[in-house]
Amino acid sequence: MKLFILLLSLIVCVIHGPSFAAASDPQEIQVDVGTKLGSSQKISHFLGTQGVPHTIDRTNPDQKGVQMWRELDLNICDVALFCDGDGISVSRNAKGKLELDFTDFDTYLDYLSKTLGVKQVHFGISSMPKALSSNPNDENYGLYTPAKYEEWEDIVYRAVLHLKNERGFSGAHYQVWSEPGTYTNCFRGRPGRKDKDVELLVEMSPYSIAQISLEQ
Repeated sequence: MKLFILLLSLIVCVIHGPSFAAASDPQEIQVDVGTKLGSSQKISHFLGTQGVPHTIDRTNPDQKGVQMWRELDLNICDVALFCDGDGISVSRNAKGKLELDFTDFDTYLDYLSKTLGVKQVHFGISSMPKALSSNPNDENYGLYTPAKYEEWEDIVYRAVLHLKNERGFSGAHYQVWSEPGTYTNCFRGRPGRKDKDVELLVEMSPYSIAQISLEQ
């Protein structure tokens, strides 16, 4: 059987042993491609993912896939609050007021906990809704700053309030938008200010966290 050694990416984080390995230490997973999908087993003391396991249709989940994720004992899943598809939907009504729809987001949280058995969810205050984006006509509108910081602060506050009052996430962990300098796929700042992404993130951060401590 030919064995492939897969280096862990940013998608899956594995930490072995009671003492945490340094971030630079390589971790390895061996995959036997000659063996059909069977039962899985816990591969570490801690396993987390950034984002969603898209390999499973939530409306009609494949039971073998679900069983695999549950057997791996997924501890933590990081979820962006306003990610298209699984996040909180933000739009404007006829009067221009911002409206938040939590339907898909709540369904996704139920899927993580009840179907996949995720023990804890960390929330990322990231991914700009088109209704707020400073570059709404760009296909990557979600990577830009808001046109108005006050509106960003408002929807973050309402999202945290929903998570606390409606979902029971009191004392939840929130990560402020990060990774400046990764212009192509994470944060693009504001149109015409490509080289100012670090300053813009610092400028934007207080509007991301101002109300969180008040509502935890």
